[in-house]
Amino acid sequence: MKKTYIYVFFRKKCEYGFSLIELMVTVAIIGVLAGMAIPSYSEFVHRVRVKTTISQLIGYRNGIISLRLVDDEVLIAITGSTCARCGFAAVGDNASVWVPNSGAISAYKKAGFEGVAKDVWGHYFLMDENEGEGGLCRQDGLTSVGADGVFAANTNNPTAGDDIRLNIPQYRSDSSCIYKSMIELGPNVFK
Repeated sequence: MKKTYIYVFFRKKCEYGFSLIELMVTVAIIGVLAGMAIPSYSEFVHRVRVKTTISQLIGYRNGIISLRLVDDEVLIAITGSTCARCGFAAVGDNASVWVPNSGAISAYKKAGFEGVAKDVWGHYFLMDENEGEGGLCRQDGLTSVGADGVFAANTNNPTAGDDIRLNIPQYRSDSSCIYKSMIELGPNVFK
């Protein structure tokens, strides 16, 4: 006869896992860390977008300066317009409703753009050909309306916006009209 052995395993009761209090403390710590990290990350992303927009503006400025040198003309003569942005931006200060008309698209293409370009927020860059307009000491400019999508120059309070403007130095100027290329940031760009 065969002997059969029955093995009975008695396991000691072990507690695995976390208690409810431990889980709640962990979730609270993660919440506090996330509460501190998310605003910092959002600010970091916004600063990167501002810097990217400035880089885009500088690239377009260099293209316009090169085109003016090649054609030996001011930007007004190249585009055939004194205000390419006026074909669509004059309809209001909210960039989300702007639709470029054919005249604006043509002026932008003549200035070396591939149509009307957009910034990192998806708003159109505004090109204003002002050099020598009316004999005044004015210069060409490119503007991004910034994150809020509101063109501050169209509002009653133009100093309250987050616009980013690049002034393009004059191609032909006398000694009384000497401008340098300059970036102007609205007062709320980093707020």
